[in-house]
Amino acid sequence: MLLCQTLMAHPDLLILDESFNGLDVASCKQLSHRLAGLADSACTLILILNQFEDILDYIDRVVSW
Repeated sequence: MLLCQTLMAHPDLLILDESFNGLDVASCKQLSHRLAGLADSACTLILILNQFEDILDYIDRVVSW
């Protein structure tokens, strides 16, 4: 619910930690589509992920440590 509320506010910066964990396939696709729209609208996205396969196509920089 908090994520939906945040997305509706059209943020300039969004930091998400493991945002795809626990979501079904359809929900993952919906969230990915919404994040792609935010990335296209000049919103800075910082995604903290443990799985490299979760890195989305439109992510242009990856930091690994």
